[in-house]
Amino acid sequence: YYDRLFKEYVICDLTGYRKDQVGFRWRTQQEVLNGRGQFSCANKFCSSKDDLKSYEVDFKYSEAKCQKRALVKVRLCQDCAFKL
Repeated sequence: YYDRLFKEYVICDLTGYRKDQVGFRWRTQQEVLNGRGQFSCANKFCSSKDDLKSYEVDFKYSEAKCQKRALVKVRLCQDCAFKL
């Protein structure tokens, strides 16, 4: 169950949203076990657990010098969702 969750939800960095620069990364094992990004806001600097909404985003990343894409889920609170 936890193996599948590693690449289902992501953590995002919305600090550059005004410049259309939003960053995503996979969750760490500890974040998966704590429910970070699934049961709390996935924004790197927010930990709200209220009124979360799910969004699917296209995540492009490099792995072993190979470009890959994945459709992943992001759970954000209302205050962070507009930045996405």
